[in-house]
Amino acid sequence: MEGGVEQGRRPDLQENRVSKGECKEDSDSRILGDRAFIERVLNDTDKVYRPKKKRIPLPDLVKRVSETLKVNQGDLCSGDRRSQVSKARSVISYVAVREMGYSGVEVGQVLNLSGAGVTKSVERGKKIICEDEGLKGS
Repeated sequence: MEGGVEQGRRPDLQENRVSKGECKEDSDSRILGDRAFIERVLNDTDKVYRPKKKRIPLPDLVKRVSETLKVNQGDLCSGDRRSQVSKARSVISYVAVREMGYSGVEVGQVLNLSGAGVTKSVERGKKIICEDEGLKGS
């Protein structure tokens, strides 16, 4: 430590802040890099989180899945726990959240599920779609 004291203040070790533009927060450039790098990363993240498929309205998705799986649309929004209804809810949740970019809250409002319920349903839907070849192309 005594050797460090002898070196005195070193500008290369002092805090060097860079503004992140829209975020209005400052960051230490020693950690994040220069402003150009930060802007490039922020722009790239916008591209990553875009929906993979064309986004259709949720009611249309519900109708399409209910017809495909032969389930009454009204049952999907009720607390019905029958296997086929639960399966349809899970498929809708997975497609809406993972494939079309809807939030869990939006899906939960349509299917009358809590946020945690949608999260669990998305995971079940993924398994169902992976196991059922007929649903992959639908």
